[in-house]
Amino acid sequence: MIHYLNDSSEFTLALRLVQELLSQVDELPDHLRHLVNDEFISVVRSVAVFVFSLTAQKDLLSQWRAYSSSGGYALGFSKEVLEAIVREDNAVLVPCVYDDAEQRTMLRPVVQTLIRAAKELPEGANRIDLLRTVAEEFTSAAAVIKDKSFEAEEEWRLIFGPGVDTAKTDARTAGSTVVPYYRCQIKRGGLYPIAECVVGPGQDVVLAGRSLHYVTSSVFHWPVKVTPSTSTFRVLS
Repeated sequence: MIHYLNDSSEFTLALRLVQELLSQVDELPDHLRHLVNDEFISVVRSVAVFVFSLTAQKDLLSQWRAYSSSGGYALGFSKEVLEAIVREDNAVLVPCVYDDAEQRTMLRPVVQTLIRAAKELPEGANRIDLLRTVAEEFTSAAAVIKDKSFEAEEEWRLIFGPGVDTAKTDARTAGSTVVPYYRCQIKRGGLYPIAECVVGPGQDVVLAGRSLHYVTSSVFHWPVKVTPSTSTFRVLS
């Protein structure tokens, strides 16, 4: 779920920008401002949106250091299989947005929808009613907004939700936290989504590549292109 990613500002950055844009709206009655700026913001934090993060950079030194400093693999996904997942699971595949001006441009229509929906709600309606009205539009924008400090990662996201099939959700432990996740069948049309694997630095690259080729070809009958990293990074003990 998006609230548990390694960027601690996930989703909250979009919420903060929405609040800033709302503060610039003139002549908004107090009860509507409270509904959209306080109650809606509060409840949207619990929206179930699940994301699978990818990167356009297959061999980036900063990512090896951050995620696999002692060795590992970068998996290159087939565009065709990812597109099949998008079609069949009602998902979205989009690049993340790091530029502040572009983020605000994305969120202005959401703010306008929020205000319009709040004005049109019948008397006695609450934040849940408002959330149902704009949840999809808000989350589709919020799920791709990231802090500029992560820009080098060139992240793309496969997004599921809101409104996923709860029968396909589960939970796992991460340290002392229980983390919800979405179970997605990655094999589509008889094809696995992995087209290439880059063997990371910090290990015996030749041996690691040879073993990976054996496993994908002989065990899974799913040969992939195996490429060594061009980085000379290594961990000194």
